[in-house]
Amino acid sequence: MYKQATVYFTSGTGNSFRAAAWFAEEAKARGLSTRVIPLDAARPAEEIGRDQNELVGIVTPTHGFIAPWNVLKFAFALPRRPGVPAFALATQGCMKVGPVFIPGLSASATFIVALLMFLRGFSVRGVFSLDMPVNWIALHSGLKPSNVEAIIARARPRLAAFAARVLAGNPYWWTAGNVITFLLGLLLLPISLLYMAMGRFFLAKIFFANPKCNGCEICARNCPVGAIIMRGKKNPRPFWTYKCESCMRCMGFCPEKAVEAGHSWAALLIYLTMLPFAFYFLKWLGGYIPGVRSLDNPLGQNLLQLIYTYLSLFLSYYLFFALIRVPLINKLFTYTTLTHLYRRYHEPGTRLKDLNPEKNK
Repeated sequence: MYKQATVYFTSGTGNSFRAAAWFAEEAKARGLSTRVIPLDAARPAEEIGRDQNELVGIVTPTHGFIAPWNVLKFAFALPRRPGVPAFALATQGCMKVGPVFIPGLSASATFIVALLMFLRGFSVRGVFSLDMPVNWIALHSGLKPSNVEAIIARARPRLAAFAARVLAGNPYWWTAGNVITFLLGLLLLPISLLYMAMGRFFLAKIFFANPKCNGCEICARNCPVGAIIMRGKKNPRPFWTYKCESCMRCMGFCPEKAVEAGHSWAALLIYLTMLPFAFYFLKWLGGYIPGVRSLDNPLGQNLLQLIYTYLSLFLSYYLFFALIRVPLINKLFTYTTLTHLYRRYHEPGTRLKDLNPEKNK
């Protein structure tokens, strides 16, 4: 059916890379020339031709019941390729409790990517959500190795079945799983939009490096969106910017297990950002400038509160970064976060070289 398959992926802990690699293996087994390309190294205008014998795929993790922002930007900026076949695949976090597998939920992730590809002229042949080991290790511990192995072993044949259908030129849309995922995606869309507008920025500002950090820069060099920069002339430490997508690559692959998500700091940050700043500020300002009452309405207050929230997230992290450079304070935050006790996770067969070949030669 096809002569070539180009599969783009972004991946933090390796789940989406593994899914992309499995798809490429299935394509190769059918005689296709295949390429698996990370988004941060992609040149789609040069790599994607106009031949309808070429299949193009995007493989993405699921963040906040939607695809990460860098994936959405990539799909939106694809070159126009009318009629070129395509697919979208999302990995979703699966858990295993005893013999029971608890599936993840990609919600709108695949459908929005597919829609963006369709708007660029691609002929989207299907979408698929693949259960892989849950990996949000900023929130919970990584799974036991035996559970990881069981989930991956279960995922491989499911991916092979999807690949076989798509590579044969058959559509893969309205399966029972896709219908349920689509309907839940519609219900959860407000949460996804809130995550994109605010949640991801909040999560970006809770990371820090504990005393084990040796300044090796592995996290900064391998961040798929370039969100980590090293700050400090002496003893440089990683600094997480708003570009962070909480992909967990820094936590999952740090050789020293030095990257933490500050749960105690997150609690303080929630308190700081939830203060009714707009109400008190306008009340105070109204005592000096009578005309300010024109802003004293729900729209004006919400706009002012939103500005305050973004500024407080941004500015407070500079204070946090300065504080954690003090050894005693760093230890205080280190020992008041559960990530210090969590089992770290990355897909067992995946290396940093697989995710970022250009910077790990």
